[in-house]
Amino acid sequence: MERQPADAGLPFLQQLANVARYDAGRVIILDRRVYPSRIEYVTCSDYHAVGEAIATMVTQSYGPWVAASYGMVSAVRNAARLSSAGARSELTRAADVLSHARPTTSTGMARSINRILKFALERLAEESEHLERDTLEFVEESLHARYREDRAICSNAVDLLPDPATVLTQCYAETLIGFLLLVSQERGKKISLICPETRPYLQGARLTASVSQDLGVPTATEFPFTSSEILLPRTPPLRP
Repeated sequence: MERQPADAGLPFLQQLANVARYDAGRVIILDRRVYPSRIEYVTCSDYHAVGEAIATMVTQSYGPWVAASYGMVSAVRNAARLSSAGARSELTRAADVLSHARPTTSTGMARSINRILKFALERLAEESEHLERDTLEFVEESLHARYREDRAICSNAVDLLPDPATVLTQCYAETLIGFLLLVSQERGKKISLICPETRPYLQGARLTASVSQDLGVPTATEFPFTSSEILLPRTPPLRP
């Protein structure tokens, strides 16, 4: 039986093509700074523009990983026109720019981007005639694998939830919240969300809430991001 797409059933914001997509050297990124009020995309012509989009918060949460991965494919397309030494230098430079576009995620991002760099350099050394295509396939399989992993995590998490359940979110947990809601619905569990706003970009009130709305999940958003401690039940401190 043919396997379903990794993002099957997820709402608009979490469909991979709506996070970012690759088109002949260009990386097209959904502008989460204005979503869901408006659906607009930022088109990046090269990896430098992708790095700038990440730095200026065009996309958040898992979005930078998707955009940066496609940024590496764009770099591969351009590097294929260079000498072997020039191509290696350009790809290494691209990996550095994309890994450090946002300082708060640079360590994890570097691990992800360096995997793509390693793959591309190996194909370059093999003198692959389809360097761009091979790298794009590698990137997309990696992204789909991440989605499938998140669904598996959420499948286990749903087992732990009572029925009905109210979940307090923080910021925007991307596909982890999407799959948590989706799997809960598939299993018939009633779930609702409390989404504190999350400043300064209101990722909770806009992004998390839009995901739950698309899935028809009852959601409360009129809470400041500092309210989590008040909303959580009081529990005794842990003792060593």
